[in-house]
Amino acid sequence: MKTFPRRTSERIGAELFFRAVLPTLETWARFDPRAPSLLPRFPLRATFATSGRGPSADLVVEREGIRVEAAGDIPGQLRIDLGPETAVAAMVGGRRPTARLRGGLRHPLRLLRLARIFRRFQQLLEPPARLREDPQTRLLHVRLALQVALSGLVVLSREEPSLQPVLGAVKDGVVFFATADAPLRAALRKEGTRLERVEGEDAPTTTVRFASTRAAMRILTQRFDPTVALAQGEVEVRGYVPLADAVGHVLDRVADYLPPPR
Repeated sequence: MKTFPRRTSERIGAELFFRAVLPTLETWARFDPRAPSLLPRFPLRATFATSGRGPSADLVVEREGIRVEAAGDIPGQLRIDLGPETAVAAMVGGRRPTARLRGGLRHPLRLLRLARIFRRFQQLLEPPARLREDPQTRLLHVRLALQVALSGLVVLSREEPSLQPVLGAVKDGVVFFATADAPLRAALRKEGTRLERVEGEDAPTTTVRFASTRAAMRILTQRFDPTVALAQGEVEVRGYVPLADAVGHVLDRVADYLPPPR
């Protein structure tokens, strides 16, 4: 367990929002039973932007679902100015900066719709104690948290040079993540010093299986030390273990950018 905060990069923190957190809304729209009641009847496009040359993206919200696109020349009906990369990294880390909104007064109903979607999304990413006991909420949380974590692994493997020797020291392969009590599957491919998401059914080199969604929730939210979980049988690693260790090292670094456990 970490005993002190480690230095983080504001640029990488901002990249995590645009390449890990925001795209997870696509997964939320596919799996949350409440999503159809929150998605709009007519398309909504919101442009999220940082100051200067920082990253930006368009969030397209439709009745059929959500997708993230590169920001175009024509801004969306709503423009959310997130401020400098410092502010975006603070938001990813659980400290709430105040974003400036443009277009909200012209599109109050779209703004309200977007706010409701983000409120529900936030509730599932960080469920309060009373909701953690609900099996459906746990599964949704683990699905979303795993998406953020794996996408964060991809970002960190590309953006943080200090992690490259760790990944380069082990053989290439596919890490498969699953829970024993729920239909939850996800995978990463490691090639050289980079990690990539795998959507197909590649044969795994390493399998990380959580004993339950409850255990997965506690580990992914840093409430359960993975080493202790392994010793207690709450998580099982099969196959090429050094690859799991390397991915775990990068995942520990991803956690430095995310909100601490509450």
